[in-house]
Parts: sequence; C-alpha cells; structure tokens
Amino acid sequence: MSVEIIAARVSRRAHKKLNGFAVLYKRGELTCSPIATVGNTRRDQQFHDGHISRKQIRDFLIDAAELIIDNIPVEPELDDLIEETVGDRVYVYRVVSPGGNEEPFRYSDRHRLTWRLHVELIEERDVE
Repeated sequence: MSVEIIAARVSRRAHKKLNGFAVLYKRGELTCSPIATVGNTRRDQQFHDGHISRKQIRDFLIDAAELIIDNIPVEPELDDLIEETVGDRVYVYRVVSPGGNEEPFRYSDRHRLTWRLHVELIEERDVE
C-alpha cells in the first residue's frame, strides 16, 4: 500500500471522527449502517437564452468499504434510501442522478476509497 493511500485513509478517518454520523442505508428490505459525512455538489445549467440556473445537491460521503449489504460489498444504486436521524426527526433521502444521464454517485477521491452519493430529501418524520 502506498504512502499516498495511507495518507488518504488517515485523512478520511479524521474527517469521519470529527464530522461523521451513522446513517441507515436501505435497498429494499436490506440495510447497513455506514458512517457518513455531508457534502454538496453545485450544478450549473446554462439555457439557450444565456441565463444560468444553479442548483445545490446534498451529498453523503460514505467509505466504499462500509457499504456492505447482506454480506456483499455493493455500489450505490438509483433509488436506494438513506435515513439520517437528527434529534427527534428522521430525514429520508433518495439516491438520485444529479442531472441528465449522470451516475448517482462518483468517487470522492482518486484512490476510490470514498463515494459521493447525490441525494434528495423525500420524507421527514418523527422518530418512532
């Protein structure tokens, strides 16, 4: 393992320790509980009349090694769900494509250790 990869892992571990929180990742009835951090992606779309529309998309950053469903490492898929509990509220996000035919995730680092999942809020409810 290269020094560069070790440094990337140490940096990500520190970032998760400071800013991370457990989420519930759901694909149908199957679940796992990775530690996530929050990011965002800005999308600019220029229209033919010249004006630009800017959109902020919430992202969850999740280590690829932590996304294990039914004992199998998986890649994120469109329409997977992520539940985040904050205090007495549960926020449910759906994994989405940020635009056009783009993938719903991309690697957040060149070593492919962390995924950046693009999501949209679809539900908010009280903790049961």
